[in-house]
Amino acid sequence: MQEVKDIFTLFANFIFSNNTSIHPANKNYKIKLTRKQKNLIKELENKLIEVSNKLEICPYILASKSDIRTFVQNHDANVKFLEGWRYDAFGKFADQIL
Repeated sequence: MQEVKDIFTLFANFIFSNNTSIHPANKNYKIKLTRKQKNLIKELENKLIEVSNKLEICPYILASKSDIRTFVQNHDANVKFLEGWRYDAFGKFADQIL
């Protein structure tokens, strides 16, 4: 029971913390994109549409706009299109472009 209390306390401290730079309710925590990053995102979104049309699936099954932004902005390897069949269909292109 103590463990549950500790987890609840940690969660409450995070939600009610004064650190606005990482607080999830703060909408200004996103870093602005550079012009180069914006162009890369547009290019990846165009390729995503092309690939999804070829595969006859919804583009968001391959990658979300948020995944693409995270990938371009942070070079984050934890996006879903860098694994499995999504990597073969779209992720290889994204890796090459970046």
